[in-house]
Amino acid sequence: MLYLITGAKGYVGSKVKEIFLKNNKNIEEINFDLSENSNFTKVYDEEFIVVHIAGEKSNNKSKLIKNNIVATSNVVNNLVLQGNCRGIVYISSIAVFGLQDKIITEKSPYNYDNYYGFSKFICEKIIIETLTHKNYYILRPTNIYSDHKNNLIGILSDKIKTGEEFEVWTSSLETKRDYIHLEKVAEIIYKASIKINKNKIQENINVAEGISYSLKEIIKNLEEKYNKKLNQKIINNNKYRSHDLVVDNKVLIDDLDY
Repeated sequence: MLYLITGAKGYVGSKVKEIFLKNNKNIEEINFDLSENSNFTKVYDEEFIVVHIAGEKSNNKSKLIKNNIVATSNVVNNLVLQGNCRGIVYISSIAVFGLQDKIITEKSPYNYDNYYGFSKFICEKIIIETLTHKNYYILRPTNIYSDHKNNLIGILSDKIKTGEEFEVWTSSLETKRDYIHLEKVAEIIYKASIKINKNKIQENINVAEGISYSLKEIIKNLEEKYNKKLNQKIINNNKYRSHDLVVDNKVLIDDLDY
């Protein structure tokens, strides 16, 4: 089986690629501009699965349309609909649900509160409505973290180690969020890719730890880990209180043995 991986050079994709290679799987990286329909010229004469990780995460509407909506439409129409394609594992986001007062499950209503969440919602709709006779997993990770400085926990770790000042809003200290480590997300993507090769699957799954932490708790845990205090600049905005992000992961546990 051949696995086509988009975004294999990115933050998540590079870790997923590493796992595939470690397990001696046959992969091909798709590194061209997915928003350009004319770039899709290859027809595969062997069975394959698409692992679509590439995407845009920003506040730029034009980039979100181009790199999420148009790109995913092109991937589906030019790759997944080929006769030898077994299906697709698509990496969406928990942002399709926005922030809700209740625990988020796979049956929660879509309630995106930014254009990024909306773009991922449209991508999900494209997959669900187009691939009625194909296999698919739609995976929705929560906040992905690692030691890399492109995420909150990575930034906090670096600030604690270097002693640099970190600006903290008082409202953020108590707000709870669900976080999941990059390596766990990559393993889940790999498991889904292998499983979709062997079974008839059309599933949407929230990828979460099922435990939420406040910023205060995260800072405390990191300070204990590094035995150093975070140099905090506290900004009082107690009038603002965001919703907690609490995500149920029972389906993830049952379906992908998390």
